[in-house]
Amino acid sequence: MRIKRVFAALLCIASLSGIAAAQQNCEAVASEHVEWLSNSLKAWKTVRKNSLRLPAGPLPWMVLFDETCVINIRPGEPLTSANRYKLNGEWTAMTASRHGGQIQLPGGGAVPARLLSFAAPYDSPGGKRSFFVFSLPSVWRAAPHLKDQTNIDQLVRSVFVHEMTHTEHGYFHARLDELEKRLPKGEELDDDIIQNKFAANTEFSTMFEAEKALLYRAANARTKGEKRASARMALIDVVQRRSRFLRGENSVFGELEDVFLTMEGAANWAAYQSLIAGGMAEADTQAAIRRGGKYWSQDEGLALFLVIDALLPGWQRRAFADKNATAFEMLADAVE
Repeated sequence: MRIKRVFAALLCIASLSGIAAAQQNCEAVASEHVEWLSNSLKAWKTVRKNSLRLPAGPLPWMVLFDETCVINIRPGEPLTSANRYKLNGEWTAMTASRHGGQIQLPGGGAVPARLLSFAAPYDSPGGKRSFFVFSLPSVWRAAPHLKDQTNIDQLVRSVFVHEMTHTEHGYFHARLDELEKRLPKGEELDDDIIQNKFAANTEFSTMFEAEKALLYRAANARTKGEKRASARMALIDVVQRRSRFLRGENSVFGELEDVFLTMEGAANWAAYQSLIAGGMAEADTQAAIRRGGKYWSQDEGLALFLVIDALLPGWQRRAFADKNATAFEMLADAVE
């Protein structure tokens, strides 16, 4: 569910025995998931158009898998009688095969075939493009921590929309490549890096929780005046915390916080909109997306974009521009 940008490359070689039968089984798996994938893409396209206000565009390279099979949907792959499936009324090329426990990634490398959802860039002949890796619903339903989840199908679809939103974050993917080179040795780059670095610092975490509480107060306030007043107080706290901890030798972490709060916030807001569009009540939706507030960048990110959306019309043009504005930059404009 959260972005992980570094993976071990463990390649597997499949046995030649039973390949034909296995291939037929995987083609059946692909056919079984056409309806689920069609509905998920429909939800994404609705959020993309109506909420994120992004123009229509091609799908990224999609890598979908269950316990035994992996489905690849590659941009520009020619349609044949063997690989064509109708998604939302459009013929789409999908290839299915056994994965042997490892999912091969566009551009090289592999990840284990377990509960996963992430988007990342890869090198294509036309330059950097995004790909998208996602566990199919059976993998989610088998996860021990989700067995008691009553709205698992809605949750999975919202995560699908979240990660598809990340495929539109090309500028930030490039920015992360630059920032990774400035990290101190031993630091792992992912969206939890600020939490991993500073959660044990009582002063930092206390200040962070205080600003987040103000942002959710703003998000849930009844009037725009009340929203703006709480958001303004939150911004003051943000500036104080960042001035105290994210300057000098820690300035790279300040830049990373900007990137991850913006990426995760926009993606969580998109997931939130997908649940609202599906008929879930606002209070239930916020609780479902927040998941107890365990993950800093996702939780404060959602609060930031709930406030930004309420107070800053047209923010989408800036959040998905050639050079994306950060969440804190848009918050500052929203409270002025």
